Amino acid sequence: MIKRFWLRLLWALALGVLAQQASAQVQYEVSVDGGRVTVNQVSKGSLADGGVWTLVTPGYRFARMGVAITGPQGTQLCAAASSRDSVSCRVKGYDSSQRYSFKVNLELVDTSLAAPVPAPDVWLQNE
Repeated sequence: MIKRFWLRLLWALALGVLAQQASAQVQYEVSVDGGRVTVNQVSKGSLADGGVWTLVTPGYRFARMGVAITGPQGTQLCAAASSRDSVSCRVKGYDSSQRYSFKVNLELVDTSLAAPVPAPDVWLQNE
């Protein structure tokens, strides 16, 4: 009986930690309209905890290195998920007092067209 109590308590604590970590990630939605890429931040968080970019426009996918984040330490490339519809990335050495920019790299799904989509110049807001 006591063993079950401790196991349940540990399980509840682990779930709480995982939920807190997931909610701390910054969430972005990436869309394409008329050949123009837009990125909207849909949740607040810190890139130290990670960022997730999700593509919401059909007909496009992230390039293999779907997001490039540039900051004081240089540029960090972030790989797309195997489905190529999202990118997760955690910035190593993130400093909220510094400015970071990111570039979103997209491709058309129809590879016979093989035209790269122009990437927006986006700055991360440190709040």
